[in-house]
Amino acid sequence: MTVPPRRLLAHEVVRFAGETIAAVVATSRVAAQTAAEAIAVEYDVLPSVVDPLEAVQAGGISGMARCARQHRGAMSYGDAAAVEAAFAKAAHVVSLDLISQRLIPSAMEPRSTIAEVDKKSGRLILHVQSQTPGTPATFSPRRC
Repeated sequence: MTVPPRRLLAHEVVRFAGETIAAVVATSRVAAQTAAEAIAVEYDVLPSVVDPLEAVQAGGISGMARCARQHRGAMSYGDAAAVEAAFAKAAHVVSLDLISQRLIPSAMEPRSTIAEVDKKSGRLILHVQSQTPGTPATFSPRRC
């Protein structure tokens, strides 16, 4: 699997709706709100592809422009030769394309992070809304 760099904020290009684009650091809630309200962003609409078959075609639009290939990952299990042999011996073989609708989670929580310094210990406490805060150490993906 090809894994892009995981940054906290969009870098050079915003790749999807909802990607975090700014962070506010302030000494008070009022200052943070004032700073957040002052953020103004103008976007240039980039070409996109929503059909997965079209997206993997050679020369197509890449969500990760630095990666040379469109196919991001593949996984296989079992004995490929045994599977081929079983299909070769089968009386009937059916081939079909299955289309799965695009699903997107709609989190009830905001995509935000709050950091605070614990006055007793001096430790930084980071409150993060995330299902996957880090990649397991045993996973070693190929980088772009």
